Amino acid sequence: MADLARDASRAFGLVSLHVEREAPNACWIGEVAAVRPKSLRLREVDTEARWRPGLSKFPFEDVTRVGFGGRYERTLSEFAGPYR
Repeated sequence: MADLARDASRAFGLVSLHVEREAPNACWIGEVAAVRPKSLRLREVDTEARWRPGLSKFPFEDVTRVGFGGRYERTLSEFAGPYR
């Protein structure tokens, strides 16, 4: 999971993380900022393509799916631009 999320973020910019057991109809989109042994830190982009302050922590045991390269992620990436 760590390699997948990190490599997808490097290749595509933004990834979507799904925590379907806790929030089946939601996902979090951003770039992988750090990978730890049991979790990753995501620098999130909101639905209006604005970078959110701070990093969000996602334990690998909670992540059920990682998405990347989709139209929504690409569009958010285009409008958000690189994190400053």
